[in-house]
Amino acid sequence: MKRIIYALAFISICSGVCLAEEKTTDQIFAEWRQTLQYGIDSEVIAVVKKLQERGDERLNTELVSVLGRSLSAEVRRVILEFFTKIKYDKGAEAAHAILANYDNEEPELLRQILLYLLEIKYEKAVDIIIKLVDSDNILLAGSAIRAVGKLGTDKAGELLLEKLRDPEMQEDRKPDIILALGDVKSQAAVDELISIVDNTDQNRLWRMYASESLGKIGNPKAIPILKKIFLEKDPLVKASATAALGYFHTEETVDILIEALKESHWKVREAACAGLSFPGAAKAVPILIYKVEKDPEQKIRMDAATALGKIGTTEAADFLRQYFLKKENSVLVREIVFYALVDGHLRGETIRAIEQVIKAESAERDKKMVDIISRKLASTESGELRSIYTLFIENPYFVLRISGIRGIAKNRYTDMRPRVEKMATDDASEIVRNEAKSALDKF
Repeated sequence: MKRIIYALAFISICSGVCLAEEKTTDQIFAEWRQTLQYGIDSEVIAVVKKLQERGDERLNTELVSVLGRSLSAEVRRVILEFFTKIKYDKGAEAAHAILANYDNEEPELLRQILLYLLEIKYEKAVDIIIKLVDSDNILLAGSAIRAVGKLGTDKAGELLLEKLRDPEMQEDRKPDIILALGDVKSQAAVDELISIVDNTDQNRLWRMYASESLGKIGNPKAIPILKKIFLEKDPLVKASATAALGYFHTEETVDILIEALKESHWKVREAACAGLSFPGAAKAVPILIYKVEKDPEQKIRMDAATALGKIGTTEAADFLRQYFLKKENSVLVREIVFYALVDGHLRGETIRAIEQVIKAESAERDKKMVDIISRKLASTESGELRSIYTLFIENPYFVLRISGIRGIAKNRYTDMRPRVEKMATDDASEIVRNEAKSALDKF
């Protein structure tokens, strides 16, 4: 008897599954609409998560309605999480209304609202958001400070400066406020930030954050104090001053950053490399070349290579190509050098250098550099890559053939379509044949 009952139950389940499988998309969405209107919270959340998994926006209007009427913090949070992901701005007014009632809402919901409003750059809520800076929940307060800073309005800067100057403001909130003043580029805060940096009795973190914000604000008035603290012994304070000076792009600051490359602490040298990564820093090329070749820290060798690529002079590009060609050099540094060449110098001599490396290293056991090249160029858009893709698809190494096919399709090199068609039927590798068939659909 039990077996009969189990069998009937199994048939019933199967029938339900079969019916579910037979439902059309329209039927499914009709059911989901009903669920959003009448379902319990857990059912509504399940529908929202399914929509998020699909990236489907067809029920966004219904979701805005749920957002405005639901009393469940979790339902509203999940909807806002979805809207944040897809950058859907039609829920802004409902989110703003919830935020206005912040005293009666859960911190996690409020934090998600801040993320959402920040993602869609909704500036109307700044007056309310600034009030959350005083929240007893430190995570919520921190989120509010960052949101005000990222929204970047003049009014936001004024409100943040008031909070920084407020003697009753909790001290643990002020470092985030200092950083946020840099994000909004508050000129009104420059004197206040300079006084923080100049006070050697002040908390080190405050001074470092104030240095960073002065750099972001970019007022030349800050340069003397940044030069002054660059001379301090504390390597982290020195590194923060170096990073801040890197924002100014003047001949004077370039000279300081060149000297910073000689500092013992790697964080200072790291900040100097970042600050020199712009076309006007040509006088730093010789020392950056030295750093790529001989700095004791691999991270600095990589950062120096990136800086050379950003500076972009003939001397810098020539060095990067020569470094890239030498297999005995660190593969990690060669990778960064290769990226710098592709991003800023993908023509003529660089094309020939890449072809030379492919020919020299694709037949070797160690193909790390070849794999790096193939991954990057398979997704690179350029009119300069026909000869390289030809080299790829003719190579015995199947990974290169796949990358060549992908690159040809991405760049719509229709003149190379016959080669891809032939590979779709004749290539020795089934994986390559399938890749070629897929690529043909993209032409």
